[in-house]
Amino acid sequence: MECTYDYDKEADAIYVHLGSKPYARGEDLDDTRRVDYASDGTAVGVEFLYVGQGVNLQGIPRADEVREILEYEQVRTYVLEQWHYSCSQWPSVLIEVRFDVQTPARGQSEPPTIAVGATA
Repeated sequence: MECTYDYDKEADAIYVHLGSKPYARGEDLDDTRRVDYASDGTAVGVEFLYVGQGVNLQGIPRADEVREILEYEQVRTYVLEQWHYSCSQWPSVLIEVRFDVQTPARGQSEPPTIAVGATA
């Protein structure tokens, strides 16, 4: 099935329909992303809130198709990877790397932007 979507610009939210099977349950990935599933575990939709801030595609089913829809609507997309690191000098460090995966506009050849932050 080809993905369809509903975009409510006033609410700053997009719902991407991934399938036609009936909804059985949902899983919140975080405060801004939710994946809906059919009873057989097939992903049937994804809800994104606050899309004006960009959308993290980490863990999203059919992320390439979802990214195309979001980019069509000029929503920035990225993948946020997180690692926890511990050593004798730092008991616990969270390393976050954000990979912007938005395709450059036609005629541009900009490399992807990488933002790195660490918290102790």
